[in-house]
Amino acid sequence: MSLNRARFLRTKSISTDNAMAKIYHQHIALNLGLGKVKMINHLYMPETIMEDQHYQLYWDNPIITDRPVPHNMPDIAVFFKIEKKAILLDVKIPVDDNMNRAYTEKVEKYRDLAFEMREIYGFQSVIVMPLIISVNGLVEIHLAENTKKLGLDTSIISAAHTRHNHIPQYGMIQLFGVHLGE
Repeated sequence: MSLNRARFLRTKSISTDNAMAKIYHQHIALNLGLGKVKMINHLYMPETIMEDQHYQLYWDNPIITDRPVPHNMPDIAVFFKIEKKAILLDVKIPVDDNMNRAYTEKVEKYRDLAFEMREIYGFQSVIVMPLIISVNGLVEIHLAENTKKLGLDTSIISAAHTRHNHIPQYGMIQLFGVHLGE
């Protein structure tokens, strides 16, 4: 595989994951009262930090800890100030056969960060909640349950699936362009 194609595929993977994460971020922000207006999904650009007296919502923002933690930037972090709890959300869109592995990897990836956050910030709980849907639209077993735990309607899952399915179409155009440019 050429270096340009490898870079392209990595970029497409990230943008597909981000498309789904943006949908969840917007719905969480609206649900917590941090967002005021619902936007069309593909036009929504999350703010890095949204906050009021009860909640703080991060988008791709590093979480500061006393000791270095290799993975300190989940896609979305939700902090419940009064309840002293946090939820770390990370999106992954793997191939069908890797959904269970992707879920486990995400939980493991943020285990140290969750521990540090409990120690440093005194959170009563820090939950790592992976959001996994396959490239073919298979819904990972925990996704509906995790969506409900976030206080969101499960119809968001189909919106996220529809959105991420449009990314590869644009990607093929770009891939064709990259191929011609090599």
